[in-house]
Amino acid sequence: MKKSHIKPYVRSTADHGLRAALRDWRDTVAVEQFGRAVVKDFGADIFMPTDTISRIVNCAHAGKLHCLADLKKEISWSNSWLDEHGETIIDKIHAWFPPPMSNKVCPIPSPIPHLAHPPLVPQGNARESCLGAAAVKQ
Repeated sequence: MKKSHIKPYVRSTADHGLRAALRDWRDTVAVEQFGRAVVKDFGADIFMPTDTISRIVNCAHAGKLHCLADLKKEISWSNSWLDEHGETIIDKIHAWFPPPMSNKVCPIPSPIPHLAHPPLVPQGNARESCLGAAAVKQ
């Protein structure tokens, strides 16, 4: 799959916050994965390079990362690590860049039994569209 082209932009507070959160998380997980001595010798980049963090922040800023499938498309990183840590990364992204509401319209059950057609209201979010509503509600 071809990666998205991200246009240059001025970094916001959210961009800086996400970058710091990802670096802190990476530093912690790198020690868990490799041990303190290895990380001291080679740096936390051995687990997740700074370029990968930059790509995640850039794609998050552009609204390209809503679910694990998007993350796998946009970054070059070990698939096993993506499977293991991808949802954590998506959660960190959504903490700084909340996903937009989807345009899906679902009927809501009417509390009044005689209404034949209940009103339609938007429901769901971008994460549901990637994972499927059933997977998110489990």
